[in-house]
Amino acid sequence: METKLTPRERAHSRLKALIKKYQDQKDALQDGNEAKTRLLLIDEVLKALGWDESEFNPEAKSGTAGYIDYLLEYDGKPCLVVEAKKYGTTFSSNNKKTITKHEYPVSYFKQAFNASLTDAIKQSAAYCWSTGVSFALITNGAEWMLFQLIPSMGSSIEKMQGVYFGNLFSESFYFDQLWELVSKDGVSQGQPHSYLYEINYSPSPVCKLLQSEIGPLRWWESPSPAFLNEFYSEFFGEIIHGKRQKMLEHCFVGDSKLEQYKRELKSILKDSKPNFLPPESEDFDPMGGKEEIFKEVGSGRVVIITGAVGCGKTTLVNKALYEARRYKKGTTLPLLVDLINDVHKRASNAKEIILKRAREAISDKEPELRKNAALLKAFKSEIKEIREGPYAEIYDNNEERFIEDRAAALSRLIDDDELYIKRILKSKTSDNVNVVLILDNADKASEDFQEELYVTAHSLAEATGATVIITMREFTFFNNMNGFLDVRPDDKVIHLKTPDFVKLISKRLSYIEKHFDEDYRCSDWRRLYDINTFKQASQTYSSQLRENLLKNSDGSKIIEVISCAAWHNVRSFYSYLGRIHKDLGADASYWNISHLIASFSVIKELEKKPVIPNIFIPYGNDNYCYFLKLRILHYLNDGLCKYPIYNTVI
Repeated sequence: METKLTPRERAHSRLKALIKKYQDQKDALQDGNEAKTRLLLIDEVLKALGWDESEFNPEAKSGTAGYIDYLLEYDGKPCLVVEAKKYGTTFSSNNKKTITKHEYPVSYFKQAFNASLTDAIKQSAAYCWSTGVSFALITNGAEWMLFQLIPSMGSSIEKMQGVYFGNLFSESFYFDQLWELVSKDGVSQGQPHSYLYEINYSPSPVCKLLQSEIGPLRWWESPSPAFLNEFYSEFFGEIIHGKRQKMLEHCFVGDSKLEQYKRELKSILKDSKPNFLPPESEDFDPMGGKEEIFKEVGSGRVVIITGAVGCGKTTLVNKALYEARRYKKGTTLPLLVDLINDVHKRASNAKEIILKRAREAISDKEPELRKNAALLKAFKSEIKEIREGPYAEIYDNNEERFIEDRAAALSRLIDDDELYIKRILKSKTSDNVNVVLILDNADKASEDFQEELYVTAHSLAEATGATVIITMREFTFFNNMNGFLDVRPDDKVIHLKTPDFVKLISKRLSYIEKHFDEDYRCSDWRRLYDINTFKQASQTYSSQLRENLLKNSDGSKIIEVISCAAWHNVRSFYSYLGRIHKDLGADASYWNISHLIASFSVIKELEKKPVIPNIFIPYGNDNYCYFLKLRILHYLNDGLCKYPIYNTVI
C-alpha cells in the first residue's frame, strides 16, 4: 500500500504515474502555453515533492524584477525561486555543448541550450537578488535544473555550478537528487545550501604560516659588501638637507601616474584624491604641486597640501623653496617653518612656537630685515605716530632725542614676535614681493595644537598678504575635517600623489652615474673614504639596481611588492630596497620575485619580526582586490596585533 511507503518512495511513485499519464501527450504539451505547463506538470511535480499549494506563492511580486512564477516558502520564509517556462521549446539544445553529466557552471548551461535558457537564468537571478533567496529552480516541466544565483564572494554567476536533473521523460532522470535538493524535506533541512555551496566552493587563497609550520627562518648572512650601507645612506636618504641640494636639483620626481601597476590592480594602486577632500580640491603630482605653490604666492590665503605618509610633501616644499631662492630671488621670499622637533602629543602653545620659528627663518634667510632701515619701513606707522605725537615740538628742536626714542620704541615693538612678523612680511608684500610661509611636519601634534596652528596660519595670511602653506597627512586631514578643519571658502586644498617609484629609482641611479663628481659632499667623502673606491662601488651597485629593477622582467613585480609592503612610503621603500640588496648580495647578477619574498620572509638580526612572515598565494583570478587585501592584513599586523600572524604577501 502507498501509505506504507516512505515520503521519497511515495514521491517516486507519483512521478512515475505522472510520467506515464503524459508520456503519450508530449507533442500536445509542446503546443501548450506556460500556464498549461505549470498546471499539468510543474504543480504536480512540486506536490509530489511534498510541497503544498499554499506554499507555492505563485506570481509573487518581486520589486522591480517583476512577478515570480513560484516563490516556495517553508515555515513562512521564502526559500526557493521557481521559474516556469513552456514545455519543450525553452531549453532545446543548440548543439554547441553536450549534456553528459549533471553538474556544470552556468556558462556551460548557456552554451549547451538556446538563448531562452540564458534569459530564464537572467530573470531568475534578478528574482534571487530582489528576494535574497540564493537558489532558483528553472524548469519547462520536462527538464529541471537548480542554480545558486547569488554567487559566493569573489566569484560570479557564470562560474557557479548548477545541477541538471535531466528530462522527466527520460530514463536517465536524476530523481534521487531532485528529491534530495528540491523536496520540501530536503529544502527544510538546508540541502540546496549544503550541496550547492559545496560544489561552488573555491579553495581559499593558500596562506602558509611559515613560522608555525617550520619555525622562524633566519637568513645566512655573509659580511656586508663594502660601501653598500654607505651607498644607501648617501644616495637613498632624504635629499632636503645641507649638502644634498645637488640631489634635490637632479632627483626630484615630477610625474606620478603609477603606470607600472597593471590591469586590474591599477584602480587599487593608483594614488588618487581621497573622496573625503573638498570637491574643489585639486589633485597634483609633485611637479604640478610645486608649480601650484608658485601660482599661489601673494594671494594672502591658506593652502593645505595633503598626501600619504612619505609621498614627498616635505621634499616638494623644499624643492619649491630651492627654486624660489635660485630663480625668483628678489621677487619671492620663501620661508620654511619645520616643526618636526617641536611637536608631540603634549606640545602646546602652537602660536608661540610658530612665531618663534618663523622669526628664526626670517633672520636666517633675510638678515637684511633685521637692520634698522628695514625695521623703520616695517614700523613706519608706529614711528609716524611717535614723531607726530605729544613730543613732536621737542623732536623738532632735538632730532637726537627723536632718534633715541624711536630706537627705544623699535626695540619694544620687535620684542613682540607676532607684531614683528606681521609688520616685516607686510612690508615685503607691499613691495610686491611674494611671501610664502610654509608650516611643515605638525602631524604628530595634538588636535588642539593643530587647531591653533590653523588659526595662526589664517591670522598671518590675512594680516600680511602672504601665502601660508600647511603640509598635512591625509589621515590628519580626514581625522579633523569634521572638527577644527572646517576648510574655509578661501582656502585651497592640494592633494599630492605619491611619486612614481620607477622614476624615483631611475633618477637616483642616473644621478650616481652622471653627477657623482658634482655632489657637494665630495669633500666629506674624501675625508671619510677612499673616494675612488667608494665611487666605483656606488656605480657598481647602481648598475646592479638598474639591471634588476628597471631591465629585469621581474623588475616591475619586485617594485610593486616593495611598494605594497612600504604602503607607498618613499622612506620605507628605500629602506626595504637596501635590505633586499644586502640579503641577495651585491654580487648577485639576477633577482626575481621569489628572491624578494624569501628575503622578506625571514627574521633579520636585531629585528623582532620579518617583513612578511606569511606567504599568501591567490587562487585563480576570481578576485582582483588582492592588493587591497594585502593592505588590510598588513594594517592588522602592524596596527592592531602584536603577533605577526596576519602580515602577508601575494
